[in-house]
Amino acid sequence: MSARPLFPQLHALIGEAADLLPADLAERIETLLDDPKDLLPALLARMDGRDAADGRRLEAQGLSPAQAATMAGLSRTLAGLNALM
Repeated sequence: MSARPLFPQLHALIGEAADLLPADLAERIETLLDDPKDLLPALLARMDGRDAADGRRLEAQGLSPAQAATMAGLSRTLAGLNALM
């Protein structure tokens, strides 16, 4: 049986769920967590404000881009609150 590498920061973030991730993905996330100064800009660059909590672009009929961004933000906020509860 091979020993799985430990990912202390990933375990601190998501607990034992880190053991369910493939080792290569966990290693990439751990690397980002080791030096987080570039993490937020990288995440924000991948989101344009209309990405909902599930990662899909929110485009509802009849909404302006600003309204879609607001609804997507609410979706992300509620998903975060749900995770905390």
